[in-house]
Amino acid sequence: MKGETVFGIVAPMCTVSVVACTSVTTEDLVNGQQELKQPVHKQISVDSCSAAGLPRKFCDRVGSAVQAVDTEDWDNNIAHAIPADGEGHCAAARDVIERLRSLGGQVRAGLEAGSTDVDSIAKNLAFALHTIQDNCSHEGMANVQHAWGTLGAECSLGPAGRADPDAAPGAAWCARQETDAIFAAFVEAISATGFDQNSLAQSTGWYWVNYPPVAGVCSWLRSYSTWDGTDTRWNNAVTVPGFRRELAGALTGKGSDGGDLCAFGKGSVENPSPNPAIKVVGGEWCARLTAYCTAGSPALKE
Repeated sequence: MKGETVFGIVAPMCTVSVVACTSVTTEDLVNGQQELKQPVHKQISVDSCSAAGLPRKFCDRVGSAVQAVDTEDWDNNIAHAIPADGEGHCAAARDVIERLRSLGGQVRAGLEAGSTDVDSIAKNLAFALHTIQDNCSHEGMANVQHAWGTLGAECSLGPAGRADPDAAPGAAWCARQETDAIFAAFVEAISATGFDQNSLAQSTGWYWVNYPPVAGVCSWLRSYSTWDGTDTRWNNAVTVPGFRRELAGALTGKGSDGGDLCAFGKGSVENPSPNPAIKVVGGEWCARLTAYCTAGSPALKE
């Protein structure tokens, strides 16, 4: 669900692949050589935060909290830019905006109050960033469609072109660009509120990151067979800038952009060029997932 392939979610950094443990360079992101896995969520956030001139301990706190969303908000589809089961695109987009406004508003309130609880500021900012980043790869698709793609990637299943959404070309680069834009808004908010930026260095510098529930991961993967094969992605040409404006507006205090991406008709968020429908074959699985789900170990290696 939610941002990473199975072993990318549950295995500790550096147990899955070399890619998960190496530096994320701009060239890698632009060339699509980095998948939007949990460690990449973190490094994008830390790098963007550092580039904005913010204290490293605060940036580390943001980066680790960004990862934690895949555990703490595992069952909250909206946190991952995925509609709730049976929810339409317009309603889901409004729910995403409501989440971003709420989290961004809490960050703004902390700055205005001169809060010394900088860890909470970091957490709220991070939880909003995860949603912004996930939208770059999930594109509002149904959770069962995501499960179908991830299962195919984990088990090397066809048809041709079947892939984990988090490996979509450009997704990680999109996430970095959007994260940069949000940190720019955050820095603007610091200046406008007179908040002491140096106080952010008082952050603990870490956020406890656990693993998503194994039973939940396995149940989600098995749900793929309920997908009807229809491409359910929304129009990221509309949602990416729309979500960015709403979160940036909440941070800077400049207000909402309206909050309803469907204000001028549902078609504005619908994907203008969905992929052709496919036939979903039931009963797909593989030995490595059987081992993972049976062992129930979050540290299982490939």
